[in-house]
Amino acid sequence: MTSLSPPDPAPSEPLASGRASTWPAVLAWVVIVTVTAVVAVGQSERKDATQPAADDPLGYRVLELQAKYSVAAAAQTAAGGPALLAQLEPLDSGTVGQRLRFAVVAAELAGPEEGLRRLDRLDARMAEQDVDPSESQQDSERMLRALFQNQLEPASSPVLTGAESARLVESLGWFGQLALAPPADPDAPERASVLTSATRLFWAFIGLLGGAVVAGVVGLGGLIILIVFATLGFVRFGLRPASGPAGIYAETFAIWFVLFFAGAILLPQVFAGLHLLAGTLATFAVSTIALAWPVVRGRSWEEVRADIGLHAGRGVLAEIGWGVAAYAMTLPLVAVGIGIMLILVALTKGDGGLFGGGPDDFGGGGGAAHPILGLAGGSAFDAVMLLLVASVAAPIVEETMFRGVLYRNLRAGTAWLGVAVSVALSALLVAFVFAVVHPQGLVAVPVLGALAVGFALTREWRDSLIPSMVAHALNNGLVMTTLLVAFGG
Repeated sequence: MTSLSPPDPAPSEPLASGRASTWPAVLAWVVIVTVTAVVAVGQSERKDATQPAADDPLGYRVLELQAKYSVAAAAQTAAGGPALLAQLEPLDSGTVGQRLRFAVVAAELAGPEEGLRRLDRLDARMAEQDVDPSESQQDSERMLRALFQNQLEPASSPVLTGAESARLVESLGWFGQLALAPPADPDAPERASVLTSATRLFWAFIGLLGGAVVAGVVGLGGLIILIVFATLGFVRFGLRPASGPAGIYAETFAIWFVLFFAGAILLPQVFAGLHLLAGTLATFAVSTIALAWPVVRGRSWEEVRADIGLHAGRGVLAEIGWGVAAYAMTLPLVAVGIGIMLILVALTKGDGGLFGGGPDDFGGGGGAAHPILGLAGGSAFDAVMLLLVASVAAPIVEETMFRGVLYRNLRAGTAWLGVAVSVALSALLVAFVFAVVHPQGLVAVPVLGALAVGFALTREWRDSLIPSMVAHALNNGLVMTTLLVAFGG
């Protein structure tokens, strides 16, 4: 593929040679809005988990992440267990299985009396809400009560048989292991074994957070300098004009949208015998067929590549470096997104709203987590597939379609509003669509949207998609690596 390095456009040069006003572009936007709305409605629905067989494996993983961090923090630092437990309080909700697991964490951080109190509260709420626990859940609760009571009044012989202990671990996983190794005997081999992954997660998170803070501070400084220099005219953003009416890119994105979600439903079934993520990889690959649409409609591939940013910019290595810098400059936006998310969660806590259910809501939702979280901690091949999907396929395809195709359409269509308004409106609209259609749920929209705004501004700055792909890959790679460390054996 030949390198295409676009020249710097003159400041007064328009970003579109025509507006998307024909019916195909309008129809395309109807499809885009419809698909986004359908996905948003689906994200807001919480599955019914009040039946005995109901389960929420993803929710358990989210709880396990936060519980491991808190348990390790209590062991590694002077942080008080009850204070850490208070921070986890919103997680004492959801399915019966999640609440049983939370009781284990409560006993670990605040003592066996607190564990028993949580089980009593669970029984009361199940009675109030007419929830019938499964036999396995009743068995797990009975065993937890016996373990907590034994911590208060130690018996002379084990309170659980070997078979019962095995059942508890099979039912509750890491939480079952934690219940069987209470803090009363911190030097026991079983205790050290169960805390290994928690300690590993704790230090991995501390390292990630510390690195993010340093990078974010540096990035904020770089962002301020970039804005000042751009205002003074020393830096010109590089997004080049479209080669023609950009309505065709709305059509392209709509086709990709439909192909992607159809593939996400069908292809995992086709590739079910290979690997759980094989269908996801195939979906990313097959959906890019949509990029042929502009060529079918008369554009040359060279024009399409230039329009959507599939070129080397001012050199591949230089653009990779700018991608790393762009990610650092995106982190302050992510911090703002996290703040907005926490405010929304606080405002809706306990009312069963879009951002989480109350203590009487036995529906599972998984929290703000991607479904592939369930594969973390599997085999080495699982880890490779996770990184391939999250850090290679997703950044390449999503940046091409969202920041390449859709952003191009919106920038061209809103150019008449002026550069500042056009950039802001286009970045926010693309960010909203990007965030809403991700499976983490509506609670994650502010954070994902902040990332997407940063990626869009990177595209505006560099024109080439390489920097935004690099920033996207860095973000996903760091998150996935932390998860692999957390759930690794």
